Order: sequence, then structure tokens, then C-alpha cells
Amino acid sequence: MWRPKTAPESCSPPPKGLPVSLPALIATCLAIAAGYLLLVTQCTGRLIGPEWLSSSFDSLGEHLLRGEADVDPNSIKWEALKIGGKSYAYFGLFPALLRIALNALHPGWRGEWARVSCLSAALLAVAAFSSLLRLALAQNRELSAKQRQRIWLLLTVGFAFGTPLLYLVSSARIYHEAIVWGLCGSMWGLYALARAAWCPERRVSAILLFSCALFVTWLSRVTFGLPLVLAAPALLFWCLPPGPLLATNKLRSLAIRCLAMSPAAAALALGAWYNYARFGSVWTFCDYNAFYLKPAEIGGELNLSRIPSALLNYLGFFANTFSSTPPWVNMSRVEYLKPGLFTQGWREETLSLTTASPWLLGGAMLGLYSVLRRRVSGLLMLYSALLALQAGIVTSFFFVTQRYASELLPLLVLLLAISLTNLKLSKGALAALAALVLWSSFATVAATLHWNMAINGDASKEYKRFLRGLFLPSISLPNRSGRVVYLNDLPAVRETSTFTPSLRNTSALKAPLDAAGESYPYGIGMHAHSTIAFAVPLGMTRLTAILATSPSMMNCDKMSFRFRVRDERGVVLFESEVIRGKTPAILMDIPLGSTTEVTLQADGLSDGFDCDHANWIMANFNEGH
Repeated sequence: MWRPKTAPESCSPPPKGLPVSLPALIATCLAIAAGYLLLVTQCTGRLIGPEWLSSSFDSLGEHLLRGEADVDPNSIKWEALKIGGKSYAYFGLFPALLRIALNALHPGWRGEWARVSCLSAALLAVAAFSSLLRLALAQNRELSAKQRQRIWLLLTVGFAFGTPLLYLVSSARIYHEAIVWGLCGSMWGLYALARAAWCPERRVSAILLFSCALFVTWLSRVTFGLPLVLAAPALLFWCLPPGPLLATNKLRSLAIRCLAMSPAAAALALGAWYNYARFGSVWTFCDYNAFYLKPAEIGGELNLSRIPSALLNYLGFFANTFSSTPPWVNMSRVEYLKPGLFTQGWREETLSLTTASPWLLGGAMLGLYSVLRRRVSGLLMLYSALLALQAGIVTSFFFVTQRYASELLPLLVLLLAISLTNLKLSKGALAALAALVLWSSFATVAATLHWNMAINGDASKEYKRFLRGLFLPSISLPNRSGRVVYLNDLPAVRETSTFTPSLRNTSALKAPLDAAGESYPYGIGMHAHSTIAFAVPLGMTRLTAILATSPSMMNCDKMSFRFRVRDERGVVLFESEVIRGKTPAILMDIPLGSTTEVTLQADGLSDGFDCDHANWIMANFNEGH
């Protein structure tokens, strides 16, 4: 089992050579790169392609070259901050700086770099975590070389596939790109601080790496960058040479360190200019008066009363995360303890870290024990407190969503690294760790794919169709050799509707009729409560259809309705189970006997009619042979 021990008396350098065998290292790297490539390209392998609003970074880069801070309105659309007749972005600068270089190399791919950018940031973040892990394990003299190798391999895979980083790289839309670069920079900054604390002979190179990481992080996402900015003075003066304050060797060392901090100073200066150019103040990072969201109306941008709700979603346990149908794990709709403090009518999804990353939470709890017992260097204790501040800012924000769960990773990863420096690990605990990492990877991958299949409006229709075909059971109509008459070609005898009339060959949302990853040309789309009646053509003996809900409604937790068919006397010929978002498509093939008229009904239950979309796909009368 995991047992806390005292911290090592002196720092150990990283072990020479590879932490695992070369084949294992290559296989791990290839598996992570291949998995991320499939996710970010939506299983197409095409790294160059458009993503939602990603061209706004290209536009910002072009404006920056002219000394301007605005973007083209068409590139950012409704996500713009409208100030003085110009459109500004609230996203970080760093992706735009990348676009300047990339577009200079290949102008023809303007607006199509988002996947390359997100993939690069994600792989670099994994590399930073792996480097930190290697450094932390080198400090532990209680673990054997084989144990260190296995832990390194397991936790690297766990970080790549069992944390919110996977969610970020699964969609290269504008909301994710700056965040994944912020996480990447934060992880490298964390590694640099640990290197300065544990390997004092490499402190200057650690400061330079820290400074470059701060440049990336501060210009990507301020919440990730704030702990690095606050830690910079402590790192600058950390363990200066002994002697009087004005001693030559001490001044020389301080001058070299200040020079190494140049990238950080450049980041702060560029960020201050960017704020001033947009808002007229170097201290303003977003002007909500120019935005469509008004946090002042719901308790302000930050409010400590929101923390319980945020922690509930990021760390709680939700039974509806699990499903009896593939892929078996999905993200849960955000639940608010005090709804009035959050954006009204707009709830996103989260996958609790308790469910998806138990290996990380467990290690972090053990690391916290070491911090509280002061079994760690003062520099890392300080940075733990600063990362806790970051977590407090994020959890007091007026919006809760899975992409913000990544903001908790630096704190959890630092605490995990601390725990690895002073713990013993038994064989049973190593097996338990492997099981937790395996579960985390499965749960996170499954939930991320389900999110892209059922929720992500920015995923392509082809990708959604592929995922539905992969996870949902296939269904097909029986072959008929006799005459077939499709209901969409027949006039209705009568119809009623509550919200919208029944539609032919489309869903109630005027979207294609899809079931289990396949699109169909014919059918009737309805919204409960609705009915539509048809006369049965002469000679027809059966009514056949594929019954399904609209794919875009799959994750709607308010969906509950039934498909029903009645004859001209009101007798029920068919009644489905209660249809919910995860109910697979149903094949209906019922005999008509002497029936002369059928009424198709979409009947909502007593819990309201939101999301109750009923599609009678390829509905037809036929001769039954």
C-alpha cells in the first residue's frame, strides 16, 4: 500500500538514461500521439482543416503585425467583445503569435491551423508531465528501478488518457486552443520549479525554462499564468549564493537570473499592452459590459458562494454518468446548488475527476499530507498555495464546464509529484494503481467520445455518424418483396401538435433523420405531444418503421416520451418503452389486420416536453412479404 515517508535529505539528479526500456518508451509515445491524432482530426487523420472560430487567431495575428489588437468581426462572430465599433477577442494571445509564424510558412492554410496547434500543445503537456514524473521518482530512494519504470509508464498513460486534457484535444475549437496551451505552459513551469527545488546545480537553466513557460502560459490563459507570475520573485531569489547582499558573486548570480527571466518580462509587457489596447487599462482582462454575458447580474465574475457547486461537479459522484448502452460512460449535465449565481438557461457538462481520474486524486491527497507535514521544500510549498489560489478562482467563476476542470490539474499534479518523492509502494498497491489508470483511461475516452457524438455541436456530421455507428446497435428494415408505400408520400387525414407541426423527411429540428450512425431519406419528424393520422392503403398488411430520437438530443436529461400507434377505434397497436436520450433505435414492424386508419403519436410524459423529439424513420405500409 502507499505509505508516507520522510522527504529525502538531499536532492537526487534525474536518473541517467531512459526511465523505461526503449521499446516501451517508443510504444507509449506512439500510442499517445496516435490517440491524440485520431481525436483532434475526428478520425480523419487530416491535421489541416477548419475548426469553429479558429480563424480569429489568424485575424488577430495579422492585426498584431499592424500594432492593432482587434479582430475581423466575421472571424469571431458572437464571441466578440464590441468596443468602440471594433471586435476584440477575450482569448489569449499566444495562439495568434503562433499563427503569425505558421501563416508565414504556408499562407494557404490560413484559418486551418487549430488542430496542429492543439495537438502540439497536448503532446508538449504530456512531455512536461512525464519529465516532472521522472524527476520526482528520482528523489525516491525507497522504490526499486523496476517500480519507478512501471509507475512512470502507468502515470504517463494516465495523464494522457485519464484527465481533462483528453477532452481539450478532442475538439480544436476556439474555446479549447488557448486553454490547452495554458495547461502546457503551466506544466512546464511546474517542472522548472521542481527542478530548481530538487536539483540546485541546474537552477539557472530551470529559471530560463520557467521564464519561457511563463511566456506561453500568461499569453494563453491568465488563470494558468497567475501562479507562475506570483512565484517568479521567489524563484529569482531562491538559494542565492551565501554572503553579504551586495557581494560580487551574489550580484552576478542575480544578474544572470534576471537575464534568464527576460521572456517572462516580455510576456508581462505584451499582456499589459494587449489589455490597454482593448480596454484602456493594463489591469482589465475582460470587459463584460461589451459582452453578451453579464456576470454582474448573477453575483459577479467571481463569487466564493459558487465553490460548493463547482466542487460538486468537478469532484462529486453522479449515477447518471454511467449508462447501460455503449460507450457506457458519459459526461453529466452540470448541477448547481445555487442556480441564481450561474449563467441562466445554459448548462454544460462535466466528468467528475472522482470518476475519471481517481489515480490522480489519490496521489494528490497523499501529496497534500506531505505538504501539511512540511515534508517538502519551501519553494514547492509556496507554489502549492499559489495553485490552490488558482483553483479557488476557477471554482468561484460564474460558469462550470469540463474545459475548466483542466485548471485543477497543475495543483493535483504537483501534489502527486510530491507524494512520489517520499512514498513506498507495495506490489498490491502497484496493481491497484494499474487498475485505476486503466479505468481512468477507459472512462475518460468513453465520455469524451460520447460528448463528441451526442453533444459537441462543432463536431462534423460525418464524425458524429461514425461514432453513432460505432457505439449504437445497428438496425435495419426487413426486406419486402411486395409493394411498399412510405407515409411521407401520403396526405394526412388529420394532425395535431403542441410545439411544431410534424415534418416530412426531417426531424422536428429540420435535421436529417439519423439512427445508429446511418442517415435515411424518408420519415416523419414529430415533437411531443403530436399526432398524425393516415388511411391504410388497400392491400397493406403491416406498418414498419425505425423509431429513434434526434441525435442532438441524446444527452438531454429532460427527454421522456413514448411512441404509440392507434387504429381508427383508438385501440393501441404499438407502444414503445419510455424513450430517453440514450435509448437505442427500435424496429417497429406490426400487423394491421383489418385496420383502415392508423394514428402515429409522440406522447410526452408528465415531466414536461423538452427534447421530446420522435422520428418515425422510413415509416411505411407494406404487404408483409
